[in-house]
Amino acid sequence: MKTMRPIGRGAELGLLLIVALIGIIIGAFGGYMNGYASSGPRITGPVHIYLATAFDPYTGLDKYLPANFTIPAGVDVLFTITNYDNGTNMVDPAYANVQGTVGGTATVNGQMVTSIPADGVTHTFTIHSLNINVPIAAAQGQTPAVVSFTLHIDQSGTYRWDCMAPCDPDAMGTPGFMTGSMGVA
Repeated sequence: MKTMRPIGRGAELGLLLIVALIGIIIGAFGGYMNGYASSGPRITGPVHIYLATAFDPYTGLDKYLPANFTIPAGVDVLFTITNYDNGTNMVDPAYANVQGTVGGTATVNGQMVTSIPADGVTHTFTIHSLNINVPIAAAQGQTPAVVSFTLHIDQSGTYRWDCMAPCDPDAMGTPGFMTGSMGVA
């Protein structure tokens, strides 16, 4: 009888990163197929953007995947952030509140919220120039946290987003990890 050997933490994290990347590729490809990434007709309905947060085993840093992306102006954009990080980072209570989303709410693991406890935040998705802040709840063991919210931005431009949870000092200031850009076109 063959016994199964448990996989190590590094392999688990690598597997989670691969799963997150596949989800991002599917989400990006789906947007492309809907005409979003083409020069075709302007999108008039909702768009869905998939992001993930995970530990990057190659750099040893926490990372949003993708960190740079573009959304259409003038339409509702549904964001789904899948967080594989089960650590928490105490944040200023202001960053535990949802702000700037359609309806002033987010959905965390299927439950609508206007905030989460400050000691339960792993990351944030914060765009200071647009007064947007969404706290990202911690994964529970091997089960990722799923946070969804809708943004509606009429003004075209490029906006910097940041994670305001002190999750990883090196990643916090490194473009493409815990800071990036959101184009609105």
